[in-house]
Amino acid sequence: METNPLSLIIKEKTLGNLVTNAKDIKAYVAEKLKEYSVDNYAGDAKQAAKDKAEINAAIKTLNDRRIALEKEWNMPFAEFKNVIAETCDMMKTASGKLDLIVKAKEEEEKAQKKAQIVELWNGKNFNLVPLDRVFNAKWLNKTTKLSTVDADIDTIIKNINGDLASLDAFGEDTAILKDLYLSTLNLQQTLNKGAELKANRERLAQLEAEKKAREEKEQAENETFGIEKAENKAESPETVETEVEVKTEPKKNEEQPNKVEVYTFNVYGNEAEINTVREIADNMGIEIIPGITLRGNVKQITTFKSLLSGNGIGYDKTKIINLETRKI
Repeated sequence: METNPLSLIIKEKTLGNLVTNAKDIKAYVAEKLKEYSVDNYAGDAKQAAKDKAEINAAIKTLNDRRIALEKEWNMPFAEFKNVIAETCDMMKTASGKLDLIVKAKEEEEKAQKKAQIVELWNGKNFNLVPLDRVFNAKWLNKTTKLSTVDADIDTIIKNINGDLASLDAFGEDTAILKDLYLSTLNLQQTLNKGAELKANRERLAQLEAEKKAREEKEQAENETFGIEKAENKAESPETVETEVEVKTEPKKNEEQPNKVEVYTFNVYGNEAEINTVREIADNMGIEIIPGITLRGNVKQITTFKSLLSGNGIGYDKTKIINLETRKI
């Protein structure tokens, strides 16, 4: 039978025999302890200090002798232990070098198998995502057959196509969501994003509808022939309202480098204020246009406009400025 050269063989082993008076010393100390109790000690404090110093010195001497003897006793085994430790280190170095050879071979085999997997993938004619995005490291194991890898790839492609088809239900967001899915291959994350986009779009649509409703309401309230409503103004019984059109365009025979805009001013006030306005306008040569100023709520004005239209009368709000007189 061939012996393994790395198996440890005990060629000779002799257990040491150490004969000392350690037990006698122990028995002596046990007996002396009876004399050193507080009740039995015969000496005074000075004698106790002397005895204490002798005992401490004896402790140090006894323990130092034990340590020296232990080193001497363990020296043969320590030498044996060092030899074994050095030998194991040498063997670990050899094992590491062999491991490099083994791993190099494993990497070569994995590279060959990956090339076969790439060939399988390319044969599927599926280009939406690269192989690296779905590659499973377990496919390179020796225990994983190529037939299993082929089946796994078919399942992955089927799942991706199915997930993309499920995103068609998102309508205008479909393109965005498909792009996100192909970047993450996470259907749940993509569905969450789709729900977020839909909610955002609905909120924006609601805001637009509310804005449009406000604008229509404001337009209905403001379309009152250029009249600025003063519903909260308290008027005296003699208050008279009229409108004054002020023309600021040049006379026909005057040459002006630029055309001057013409505006119509509607002035509101009591009778005395209106008379003053008329006097100032006459002195300035501003044309006073006969007119009528109306005040009413939105419903009344809306009905009034309908009646005007029914009688073939239109109106124009452009270039009209409404002014209200006040005391200064």
